Amino acid sequence: MKHLHMLMAVLLIALFLYQSYLVLSSNKQAPRVVKISSHILYALIIVSGAVMLMQLMSANAPIQWYLQK
Repeated sequence: MKHLHMLMAVLLIALFLYQSYLVLSSNKQAPRVVKISSHILYALIIVSGAVMLMQLMSANAPIQWYLQK
């Protein structure tokens, strides 16, 4: 799950850089597919983070781990 979470983070950064390039270079908005995919990636990163947090809670990790995550 950790690898999926990190992959989503890298894809979000790449997508953000692509969107900023489009806006700054030609004053053109991102295509609709890019906007939809960014929302899907945000949802997936939140879900994968929540699943990892549940795994930490079931492993009886110290409370500092919960607060940091």
